Amino acid sequence: MASARARSPGHVTAFFQPVLTESPLTSGSLGAGFCISKGAEVKVTCDPSTAYSLETYLNSKRSVAEVTELVVLQMLGSRKMRVRVDVHTELPISQGFGISGASALATALAMDKALDLGSERERLVQKAHIAEVEARTGLGDVYAESLGGGEMRVRPGAPPHGRIQPLDLEGPLLVCAIGKRIPTPKLLTERSFLDQVAPLGESCLEEFAKGPSLDQLCRLGRRFAEGTGLLTPKIRRALEGLDGSTPGSMVMLGGSVFAFGDREKVRRAWSGLGEVFEVDIPETGAETLP
Repeated sequence: MASARARSPGHVTAFFQPVLTESPLTSGSLGAGFCISKGAEVKVTCDPSTAYSLETYLNSKRSVAEVTELVVLQMLGSRKMRVRVDVHTELPISQGFGISGASALATALAMDKALDLGSERERLVQKAHIAEVEARTGLGDVYAESLGGGEMRVRPGAPPHGRIQPLDLEGPLLVCAIGKRIPTPKLLTERSFLDQVAPLGESCLEEFAKGPSLDQLCRLGRRFAEGTGLLTPKIRRALEGLDGSTPGSMVMLGGSVFAFGDREKVRRAWSGLGEVFEVDIPETGAETLP
């Protein structure tokens, strides 16, 4: 029996343009966002067996996680093993915080260490990205979470196909889960939604690239949120509660918001709307743990 642990930051997207090709390695999204310090920690236990089996647990409760199983199957190859994956999350799932991508990436790192495979990091990021795209739990979280920091995604896909331009974002940051969970896989397989957001995301990215800044990220994020039709009255109220000196927007794709600035002021603005979390923007990405 062998076990290993890894953790990955979460990720927030302000706006995006979906790009789907014949290969998941070149599929993904263009757009802009940033990693957040709260994410997912994974423990993997592998035991040789005569047949493959997998048990997944989310915050100590038995669960079914397609994206996790897709990673495990890629990592095992032809090996027959009993595998247990325990995922602990620090933020709500299905609220746009990139938890599925973080879980997939941390699982790949932990599996590699548990099985003593010695894979190149890029290859592990590819496997997690493939799982995320195939499960449609996200399109651009994994690559960003492997690096940390803020980013502008200027070419879709996993490395070396995708390309990320770092963004210098900093300051006190809060996120808040306000609305109902948004079924990301459903939206990312819905042609009408993809056709609607693609030109919107493209125009936001084109304008953002002319002068990337925190204020632009949030301003264009709000424009994108309006255009998607996902901006609920409650989320609108949360954003309108921020004054002009507090940049913030809706999280894509989730019933959540983010804001940079005075944390106490933001907490007062969001009082009674949902659970508020203090996060930072990590300088590094996912990593294995002792």
